[in-house]
This record gives sequence, structure tokens and C-alpha cells, in this order.
Amino acid sequence: MQDAQSEKQTGIQFYYAADAAPSLEESGMLTFTSGGAVADDGFGAMKQTGYDEGLQTKLLFKSDTMSLIYAWFKSDFPLPLHSHNCDCLYHVVAGSVKVGSRELFAGDGFVVPAGVPYRHRAGADGLELLEFRTTADFDIKMLAKTAKAWSDICDTLVSSGERWRAEPPPSRTN
Repeated sequence: MQDAQSEKQTGIQFYYAADAAPSLEESGMLTFTSGGAVADDGFGAMKQTGYDEGLQTKLLFKSDTMSLIYAWFKSDFPLPLHSHNCDCLYHVVAGSVKVGSRELFAGDGFVVPAGVPYRHRAGADGLELLEFRTTADFDIKMLAKTAKAWSDICDTLVSSGERWRAEPPPSRTN
């Protein structure tokens, strides 16, 4: 009882992995913003060709002013060029990720300011990361502008789907 009273007075909040929302999309905190006809069509095709096999997300914590998401991108998963309407801090928990010309590993991270376009690709063992955002709700705006870019992404998703079904998170393979 002492702990509960202390938490009320200090404002400490706790979250538990077991209580995480089943997926980021199901949490209702993510809004998709149009990136134009090519990007919208490309993202629609992407979602129908193995997107869900290669990416899993969970909302771990959400308050009025911040959120924390766990994301697992399976091996070589290509996240297309996109932006968000809020600042984002990414922390690599396991595996690796290539962002631009840099490759980051467990313990590394990167910050993307609101509105800045970026893309990344999970490493050969996949990628587990924590996404900290400076808001409770946010948008994602897909920005890849060519049909070829989307076709390449969809080809990767289709060719990787079977492998991804059996792939464990990198934190369980080390």
C-alpha cells in the first residue's frame, strides 16, 4: 500500500510488456497521411504482399505527452522512405539496421526530427528497437515517389515471407 501511495504522489507510471497493445495499428494512435497517389498505391500494395510477415509492433506505453513502441523488423525488411509529424528517438535493442550509409547495432540509436524523411533496412539477423516519440499520437507519411521503388519493396516482401514466418527475434538468437 505504501508503494501505491508513493506512486500517486510522485506521478510514477509503470507499464508491463504483458499489457502491450497487440499492434501499433490496432492501438489507434497511428494515422496514415497521404504521400501522393504513387506512395499511397505503393504502400497499399506493400501491405498486401507480406508486410505483416516482416514487421511486428507493440504499443508499450502511451501518455498525453509521449509514447513507447517495440518494433521487430525481420531480416532485411525494407522500411520505405517516410516521415512522422513528431520527433522520434530509436534505440536498437538487438540485431542491426542500416540508416543511410550508417549501420547501427545493439545499444546504438538515432533521432529523427519531425518532418524529416528517412528509411531504413533491417540487418541480416533482423532488428528489434524501441521507438520513443514526443507525442501520444502520430502520423506516418509514405514518401517513396516511384513505382519502381515500391515494386522493389514488394518483391522483397514476397520473396522473404516464407523465411520470415519461422524467423525468431534477434534477441532470441544471440
